[in-house]
Amino acid sequence: MQHTYCTATTWEEAISGDLVFYADDSRVGIFAGWDEDGDAIIIHCSMGYNNVVITGQEDFADIAIPNYF
Repeated sequence: MQHTYCTATTWEEAISGDLVFYADDSRVGIFAGWDEDGDAIIIHCSMGYNNVVITGQEDFADIAIPNYF
């Protein structure tokens, strides 16, 4: 449902704080910026690790700007 409260953007225009989503919206993460190699840094909860993790773009397909009210 969080995806419906966002405005789509592109990876090239992404800024820290944008939300990232799996293609089926089953997972959401927070875009934290780019590493020194130009790869995306994503913060999200990992069911497999039972913790908050920092990963790359991996299976995150969409990025969007949260609509603040």
